[in-house]
Amino acid sequence: MTSDSEPKIIVSFDIGIKNLAVCVMSVKGPGSEGGPGSEGEHGSEGGPPGSGSASGIKILVWKVISLAAEKEKIPVMNEISGRLFLAMDELVDEIGQPIDYVILENQPSNLNGAMKSIQMMIYSYFQLRKHWEGLAKQVYLVSASEKLKGHETALSNIDMTKYEDKSSASSVSSVSGVNGAVVVKKTLRQKKSKSYQNNKKLAIDITKYYLSKNEELLSLFCSYKKMDDMADTFLQGISWIRKHGFENIDVLESMIANSSV
Repeated sequence: MTSDSEPKIIVSFDIGIKNLAVCVMSVKGPGSEGGPGSEGEHGSEGGPPGSGSASGIKILVWKVISLAAEKEKIPVMNEISGRLFLAMDELVDEIGQPIDYVILENQPSNLNGAMKSIQMMIYSYFQLRKHWEGLAKQVYLVSASEKLKGHETALSNIDMTKYEDKSSASSVSSVSGVNGAVVVKKTLRQKKSKSYQNNKKLAIDITKYYLSKNEELLSLFCSYKKMDDMADTFLQGISWIRKHGFENIDVLESMIANSSV
């Protein structure tokens, strides 16, 4: 058990098989114990301490774990699970200290069964180690939409015009009948896909803003082919921290003091 004055260790995962991104952060600030209980989150009661500004965030581990090589056919889940548990053992050893909060992006069960399985295996791994050893205090599943919340200052410093939807509603408003329904469905799919891609690009831009005063960390981030996954796991952790006690934390200033991980 750590006291309120000690840093809290938070492990954030962005689920993937070939690109399982993880960001481990140490966050410290004044405050008292509090509980999440916020909409869109599931897990045991309890949450990070604090009700005010924090003294900072330090990145301890930030990387992409590959459970299958880039050109390798995705192995059967039996093989993947063995690789995953070995990778989690290695990660825990790399962290080298008790974990306070593990945060996992909640995967939709009806869209990608493999990703949901990976999510639940990681969830079960940390829940079991919590049960057996008290390794992790709490494990949470959070909505994918949470990662882009709480970054108002960053957004005010980003050119948002490139994310504006310039498509005209009139392009589908004049069609009707069976063919019209097909066009509308196709357009909605395209808009959903574009929105998804824009969110990925926006996550990268927000992360670059936070790292803009630390060339070493920015260079590390940009060296990854899957910057979007690296950004997602980083921002998911930042958003969760801000939502649960450290809403006034200055991420930009915190990153200046960070060295390359």
